[in-house]
Amino acid sequence: MNGDRITHFEAARPSHEGFLANRDIEGALSRASGRHRETDLDNLLAGGKGDLRGNLTHFTYEIDKIDVCFVHVFLPFVCGRGSLPKGRKSPCSRELVVDKDRRCAVDVTVTDLGNDLFQIDTEQSGYKGITAGYLIRGSKPTLIETGTASSAPIVIAALEKLEITPKDLATIVVTHVHLDHAGGAGHLTSHYPNAELIAHERGAKHLVDPTKLMNSARRVFGSMIDDVMGALLPTPIERVRSLGDTAAIDLGGGRTLHSYYAPGHASHHVGLIDSTTGDLFVGDAAGVYIPETDTVRPATPPPDFDLDIALNTIDTFESLKPTRLLFSHYGPVSKIDETLDRSREELRVWVELVREARNTRLDLDHAIAMIIERTKDRYAALFANEMAMERFEALNSTGANIVGINRWLDKVEANPYDFGDAAASAPKTQ
Repeated sequence: MNGDRITHFEAARPSHEGFLANRDIEGALSRASGRHRETDLDNLLAGGKGDLRGNLTHFTYEIDKIDVCFVHVFLPFVCGRGSLPKGRKSPCSRELVVDKDRRCAVDVTVTDLGNDLFQIDTEQSGYKGITAGYLIRGSKPTLIETGTASSAPIVIAALEKLEITPKDLATIVVTHVHLDHAGGAGHLTSHYPNAELIAHERGAKHLVDPTKLMNSARRVFGSMIDDVMGALLPTPIERVRSLGDTAAIDLGGGRTLHSYYAPGHASHHVGLIDSTTGDLFVGDAAGVYIPETDTVRPATPPPDFDLDIALNTIDTFESLKPTRLLFSHYGPVSKIDETLDRSREELRVWVELVREARNTRLDLDHAIAMIIERTKDRYAALFANEMAMERFEALNSTGANIVGINRWLDKVEANPYDFGDAAASAPKTQ
């Protein structure tokens, strides 16, 4: 991707009524069972129908081939296809203006959280307020989370606004290597030649050689992964540091970022706690927090989600006694015990809902609709806020959560269940 261009990407989230109404695509999807190719998906998308359904079905078919978890979101969008939310202009191919001194001239949202800690809105997929990076500014300036590759120009502009020059940034740390958290790593290490890139040892190798990770992503989503998130570029191995299950990262001036292994969402996930503020950077291990509605939702992507391990990680977070939780999606939370309790409860509720969908042999369309219906009261404030619902469903889709939980249930229960097969055998409606 050209470093002078930022390409944003968005579209309306189809309603669950739309999923159920678009039965005309289900036959094509069922007939493609066992032989589904990216061209099949492209043909469905080109028709402008069932975008999310097509992605989910393709994903359920391909997921067993994948041993690298690359992203926790589904991408129900095709640039220029479908409809945009009312009053919103398409941001596909928005130019990022760069002046003669190569400085970014773009509006950015930076929030001062105190003690030289700043939240950066990375504007993932053109949406404000869904994905954050954080800068700890001091004698060794440190960026936590890069955002996607497509967000790199936004992050660079934000760091410039905070007076961090290319030679100043000392460290880049990612909580895990999903593309919405680490996808910009290669772009940023190129722009900041002195920055060391740090990740858990289970994920660090993919930052050095992202071929396997990106191939997995492209096998599921085709070229959409490049259009929406951009390609993760490699970082030279000598600039990458891998973390064990516990570690300390020197921030300078006696300030330290302590790392703790935090699997459950991803096998390469860490939590990070700031020795000065007590703030805990939770990544996705405690789920997704929606500040407008004070809502917590789980983030349970395939192939790594594991309920028991995820609950243990939340217990670890609680034992650290942080002063705030800093969510990558999205922002700071001060109600520690209440929020972590909600994170646990949401995981358990969603697992039981997916178990019910399996037991009643719902196909994926109907499982999505059922869970949306059954969580309406839990998320009443979110459902009442159309813009927030749109943004966070695009980020953290119901379908993605279902597929991840289903994969875990397949491992722990004696009755493996294939939502794709269920779709093939489900009665058709006119």
